[in-house]
Amino acid sequence: MNEQQFDIQARKQLVPVANEVPDWISKKMDDTLSELKRNRKQGLRRKIVYGAAAACIVFGGIGGAALVNPPFAEALRNIPLVDSILKLAGDSGIRQGDELGLATQVNVSAEDQGVRITVKEMLYDGARLSLGYRIEGDSAYLPITPHWYIDGIQVNGGTSQRIGKAEDGAQIGVISFTPSKALPARALLELRFGSVLDRNKHTEGKLVTLPGHWSLQLPRIQSNVKPWTKRIAGAASEWNGQKITVSKVVSTPAVTRIEFETIGPNEPLVDVAHPNTSKGYQVLDDSGMYLEVFGVGGSSGPHKAGDQTVAVKRYIEMAPLQRIPDHLILRPYSRTFDYANARTTTELWNPEGPPITLSQGAVGDVTIIKIEFTAEKTLLHFRVHGNDPYQQAEGLWLENASGQKWTGDVVFSDAESMLFIKELPAIDSSQDVRVAAVEVPNPEITRQLEVVIPLK
Repeated sequence: MNEQQFDIQARKQLVPVANEVPDWISKKMDDTLSELKRNRKQGLRRKIVYGAAAACIVFGGIGGAALVNPPFAEALRNIPLVDSILKLAGDSGIRQGDELGLATQVNVSAEDQGVRITVKEMLYDGARLSLGYRIEGDSAYLPITPHWYIDGIQVNGGTSQRIGKAEDGAQIGVISFTPSKALPARALLELRFGSVLDRNKHTEGKLVTLPGHWSLQLPRIQSNVKPWTKRIAGAASEWNGQKITVSKVVSTPAVTRIEFETIGPNEPLVDVAHPNTSKGYQVLDDSGMYLEVFGVGGSSGPHKAGDQTVAVKRYIEMAPLQRIPDHLILRPYSRTFDYANARTTTELWNPEGPPITLSQGAVGDVTIIKIEFTAEKTLLHFRVHGNDPYQQAEGLWLENASGQKWTGDVVFSDAESMLFIKELPAIDSSQDVRVAAVEVPNPEITRQLEVVIPLK
């Protein structure tokens, strides 16, 4: 079973995120580059054809809540054991929160059926709880069917995961929980898993599920962060039997969340029966700058079987705001794309030559500015031009004449200039190195349903 098949099958089997200028904003490109150039051990990433640098797996929450990531194929990361799991497997917001000292070191384990799950770190920013974990057993397992308890009472919310692979073969990942209500201070937290998926075994096209009971009693929740919150009135759009109404925006050092309601056809954002077709949302600020979206969650209200229209409470989780803009724009889109036959463009890299621009189809292109080859890693500097910049950034890698591919993670991005840096494994620069970019689907924007969200 290849990576894209696993992603599709996993979705089928999983049950159906104040000051006007936050004081945590201080990340600069020079600081990032300085950190990247330090001698940090970096394992090789698993070769990918197309997809995000770390897999995002989705779960249902109580009451039908779920978090879905844009439908790109999974790619595993080899993560060193000597560094923070949150920093290396989390999204850019979790990494920023970890760097700002919001994470707590823990060491809580549970074992059943020969599978051991250990939570190593936790981070709560007042809006989202993220745990860095390690899972060990006789195969590559993925913990599923999570249930969250606060002071012994099961609580509602949505859950997502980003998974990786440790150098010793153990699974490593970050599981994040977006509660439907703010977690009480000093609350006792418990996470229970009811089963794990065996990534290496499948029967009749389905991944093998190993039932069990893993209960993790975690330290009391502590957070000194008070989220910036703006309640919204009058921000709505309506067209063709569909309506979007925004109710609230929350921003923390690790995540920004937009809460809204949709009324329209009873259709999922991602249909596992048609993995090449999906719907989603982009978010732009008042300058037209694209913001990095982590995922979309939601829970539907009661409706009768056969109803053609349903009301859904949704939220979008995205990167922390670097400033409080005058407004945000919520932009719905749909896309249909044959990922298996996506066209790839390659060009030989000449370190003495001009920047290279590679087409990614109708969505836009990428310009490779510089490649830094060091003994520990390779840093790929590039700028994205197009309609889906964060997905475009994922569809870029290096390869040699024999077809060996090197990919990695986006470790720096600047939303204003659309400059990105990807960290790849160390590569022998004496060989011919080619830059490769894959075609990315161009989102079809539903302009009539755009919503302008005032923040000031």
